[in-house]
Amino acid sequence: MEKTGQMIEFEEETGGCAIVTVKVGFAELQFPSEVYAEWIEAELLKASVKAAAYDRLMSGGPTAKEIANVLNRIIAMDHDGKWHAFCSAPCAKSNYQWIPVRGSSKYRVPCFHIKFDGDWEDSLTFPDGWEEA
Repeated sequence: MEKTGQMIEFEEETGGCAIVTVKVGFAELQFPSEVYAEWIEAELLKASVKAAAYDRLMSGGPTAKEIANVLNRIIAMDHDGKWHAFCSAPCAKSNYQWIPVRGSSKYRVPCFHIKFDGDWEDSLTFPDGWEEA
């Protein structure tokens, strides 16, 4: 059995063996390992969650939470309606925009139709699993 790209990735990532060899009489049979099968199931689940989020994004009108989850970044809208992503919680400044904290970065979110009906000061959105500061 020849290793696939995913099997190689699994072995590099986990240090485990993707293929199990079993001797039956004079023959050697090769099968995917149980640990590899569990890993591939988890990867499939992650991919299906991302695919569902991507479908929502492409169907028009994603929410701020959906964008934050897909980017896995904190996002916020400035007073002019432009959305930005941050690696850590930004500070709101009096010039109506969000400023990244020292050592962090800010980049433009390339999505122009995010569903949001609030003021720019209420737009700070954390992805699932991130704690609000």
